[in-house]
Amino acid sequence: MWLTRISIRRPLFMLMVISAILVIGVVSWSRLGVDLFPALDYPIVTISTVYPGASPDAVDTLVTKKIEDAVAGMNNIDYIQSSSYEGVSSIVMVFKDGAPKDTAVDVERRVNQIRPSLPTDAKDPSIGKFDPNAQATLELALGGSRDLGQLQRLAEDTVQKRLEAASGVAQVTLIGGLEREIQVQVDQDKLQARGLSILQVNQALATDNLNVPAGSITERGKDWTVRLNNQAQTPAELNNVLIGTTPSGPIYLRDVAQVVDTYKQVKNVQRANGRSAVGISILKQASANTISTADAVKKEVATLQQQLPPDVTINVISDASTFTKQSVSDVQRELSIAVLLTGLVLLLFLHTFRATAIVLLTIPTSLIATLAAMYFLGFSLNMMSLMGLTLTVGILVDDSIVVLENIFRHLNKGEDPRDAALNGRSEIGFAAIAITLVDVVVFTPIAFMSSFVGQWFRQFGLVIAVATLFSLFVSFTLTPLLASRWYRKGQIDDASKPTRNPLTLIARAWDRGYARVEHGYERLLGVALRFRWPVVGLGIASLVGGVMLVVTGVLSTEFVPAADNGEMTVSIEMPPGTALDVTDKVAGVVESKILEWPETDRVFTSVGVGGDSGFASNQARFARIQVVLKPKGERT
Repeated sequence: MWLTRISIRRPLFMLMVISAILVIGVVSWSRLGVDLFPALDYPIVTISTVYPGASPDAVDTLVTKKIEDAVAGMNNIDYIQSSSYEGVSSIVMVFKDGAPKDTAVDVERRVNQIRPSLPTDAKDPSIGKFDPNAQATLELALGGSRDLGQLQRLAEDTVQKRLEAASGVAQVTLIGGLEREIQVQVDQDKLQARGLSILQVNQALATDNLNVPAGSITERGKDWTVRLNNQAQTPAELNNVLIGTTPSGPIYLRDVAQVVDTYKQVKNVQRANGRSAVGISILKQASANTISTADAVKKEVATLQQQLPPDVTINVISDASTFTKQSVSDVQRELSIAVLLTGLVLLLFLHTFRATAIVLLTIPTSLIATLAAMYFLGFSLNMMSLMGLTLTVGILVDDSIVVLENIFRHLNKGEDPRDAALNGRSEIGFAAIAITLVDVVVFTPIAFMSSFVGQWFRQFGLVIAVATLFSLFVSFTLTPLLASRWYRKGQIDDASKPTRNPLTLIARAWDRGYARVEHGYERLLGVALRFRWPVVGLGIASLVGGVMLVVTGVLSTEFVPAADNGEMTVSIEMPPGTALDVTDKVAGVVESKILEWPETDRVFTSVGVGGDSGFASNQARFARIQVVLKPKGERT
């Protein structure tokens, strides 16, 4: 009561309060992140260990089982899935709901404790928490008429650094290029002829090819840092490394080995539309806006393209922001349509532009205020939160319509607009609170459900609850405030008076049609009351039939409905031990077939990338072909 009284008697004060909330909401809207789905915390930890050159059995015995035994005693484990491949150990730990969020830290501590028992030539285990949102925002392909070695250097020296500086970018990874490597190819016969061993060569390269600090010197009041820099800068300098001394004289590296400036062994192959390329995978920051990050990267790519040689091009192969932008745009469009349709329905039933305008003003006010709450709660604009906003459009007008109708009733009694606004709101205040709290108690528990489902619907439930509470606040403040100023004493909505007003004529026609519907419903209700038991039986039969459709599986169930984002992925798995070039040939055949499809727009092939466990398990026998289809209107 006091809130409404302040709004009516101190309208400027209340307008300033509401304006401040709207300003905060608009600013929050510009800062909200945009993602396809809400942020989710999966209770899954992955442990990957590289053991070069080891067979699957050796990997399983020497690495996988030891790590499994180390982490098996942790609490809240649901199950552990392990896979041992040639040179790679992959362990997936799935925890139960309610497990602490720092489980990855505990896993890392336990793995570090048994690290000395793992093979010395095995790489350090890589431990990470599975994050579905940590997927590449953009995948680019750097290609042209140059060889992959030149493209790799161009990507490292220019492209990667420029893209890492783009707004919102967290990491830029290069895939599929040729990395430079200096190889020392030792001739075993020459070593034996000089009475040397391979260990002496390794020791000589380790001790004579150094760049380490050697202390400091203080002279003439100044401190000088001393550094021993004997590191070879060219293959010729590396050839002059002293291996040992024999009676016949010193033996240098060039006497027993050949230094070759070449490339590292190719472990994966990348192609864009059938042509070799260097893949560029771009990962956004966790708090960054997907759409703005992708736009910033594409803007930087356009600038880079003008600065690169004419025979080198950067093409966008996959853009996750496109589907996100379309999905969010569709929901926003539906939200706008819902507001307009709500206004139309209100106009048909209220028969006055003023009442319709008052109610329609409450919708954006409540929605914008909700955006401010979303920002402070750490939410983003995603399909779930926007779906919650769309659903609340019909709920937001409930309180204001109830208040406005009662104010209008008091106006028809001849009361002053200010008294009508105050009395009308006061009479149905508890009813409006009850209407709002019903929605709050229904949707708020959704946000606190356990497991993955609770995380998925948390933003959905809280957005509806917050928006509904704001609608109650607006119905107690803005609605009576506007009604007290816009209505006039004695204003009567009487459609029976002679008039040529188009709105009044439409209202009369609408009321006549509504009267027929009301009369028909009255007759139907009379029949239902006369034949009560058949009606009750029909209702029970409908309920049982609906339950049976679900129980018997006639109606299928799924967590997320199928969506067409215009992309598809083809995974290829060859038998264990298949060489990279063999997998590449098979992938090339599949790739050429896909390129012949008229629906195909772009194809990005990755050979040596993939796995059968759903997580990164890159091996030569796997390949993945990502296909981007043309828009539906362009497919023939």
